[in-house]
Amino acid sequence: MKFIHTADWHLGRSFHEKNLVEDQRTVLDQFVDLVREEKPDIVLVAGDIYDRSVPAVDAICLLDEVLTEIVLHLGVPLAMIAGNHDSPGRLAFGSELYKDQGLSVAGPTTRKLVIKDQHGPVDIHLIPYARPEEALSAGLSLKERSHDAALAAQIEECSGGKIPARSIVVAHAFVADCEESESERLLSVGGAGTVSADHLNGYGYAALGHLHRPQEVRDNVQYSGSLLKYSFSEADHIKGVVVGEMDAKGKVSTRFVELAPRHEVRIVEGLFAS
Repeated sequence: MKFIHTADWHLGRSFHEKNLVEDQRTVLDQFVDLVREEKPDIVLVAGDIYDRSVPAVDAICLLDEVLTEIVLHLGVPLAMIAGNHDSPGRLAFGSELYKDQGLSVAGPTTRKLVIKDQHGPVDIHLIPYARPEEALSAGLSLKERSHDAALAAQIEECSGGKIPARSIVVAHAFVADCEESESERLLSVGGAGTVSADHLNGYGYAALGHLHRPQEVRDNVQYSGSLLKYSFSEADHIKGVVVGEMDAKGKVSTRFVELAPRHEVRIVEGLFAS
């Protein structure tokens, strides 16, 4: 089973008052071409689809174009979750209508998908970002009022306590001891928004979003990183997506595919002539 993992598109974002929609369109055109070439069984988008809870019209139109091309024209299923920048309810609008077309959206609540390949079923658990108070209001039981406890409760709700070997979790969270960037919005003050990677044990692959630097937390627990460089602290980042393949026993191999930006971000240091 082949999948493509991407995250943190932040559609509608500006960089020092420069609107980035056309820059985002450039890399998303490459992304669509990659989907066309790779022919994955599913595309996974791990949150922060938009940059704000009430996105601008040009950002909405760009997402509509990309989803239409991938899901309807290429016939590739796509699953995405809400991140901390998204409005879960707005992102999930019409999700029940879209699911039969191949588009699955987890907004306010978790969602479980099952897809099949030549080796049998693969469980995909969609875990949208949720603050502790949002998890509690959704009826989940938390051991403590923390992001860590909220994620644990969401995974328990979605998996029912059973995580088969051939399974993938898609989540949006700040895993402890990972490298952050200046462009990420703080989830809480003082590091209380971090979660343990141990909650992801048992999955064949964890497709993570939130942190903008592509990085592997541990074997097959990865951040794909953001679509573009959204701060000067990311000047040395290489941006792209993860292409993965799962075998009959649930073992996953991955490779990183770089996307070329329309404009590069550079830091130039020196003195002005007097």
